[in-house]
Amino acid sequence: MRVSVSGEIAVAGLRRARRMTLYELRLDDGSGRLKAVFFNQPYLREALPRGAGSSSTASSRGTPSPRGCSSCARPSTKLVEGDEHGGVHTGRIVPVYEKLGR
Repeated sequence: MRVSVSGEIAVAGLRRARRMTLYELRLDDGSGRLKAVFFNQPYLREALPRGAGSSSTASSRGTPSPRGCSSCARPSTKLVEGDEHGGVHTGRIVPVYEKLGR
């Protein structure tokens, strides 16, 4: 099951775990928070910053972890800029086509 969440980046930061760097953020949509974890991607600190206003609003899509629906590992996340509906891929039905195998 994949989920899509849109909200403000309430918490964001880097941390070390064993031999890798984790970038964690929490999206808050008013009804709850979703924790998103990115492995070995420290550059996301500039790409997905925490802050106030529309510059820190993001849309995330991923598979919830088996431990609970409140976290996702390696989600697809992008900043929502200007458009109140979150762009082309959120706020509407988006077709997903299966890859044709040969």
